[in-house]
Amino acid sequence: MSPSNLKLYIWHDVFCDWTCGIAFAIAENPEHAKQLIEAKSDEWERIREALSEIPEEHLLDEPFGHHIRGGA
Repeated sequence: MSPSNLKLYIWHDVFCDWTCGIAFAIAENPEHAKQLIEAKSDEWERIREALSEIPEEHLLDEPFGHHIRGGA
């Protein structure tokens, strides 16, 4: 796997409670990203539901910045 095959995948507004969270992974494709995220949790059903939307996708050969404001 070469770095040029990898992309940053971001899912916004997931795992909402008082505020919503994000999920992200650097992976080869969206399915690979989902697998990497699922591997970090024991809430697989909740994760699969949260990641059912199409993620935001960013190539890793371009600058990228992002922020999320918190709140209640």
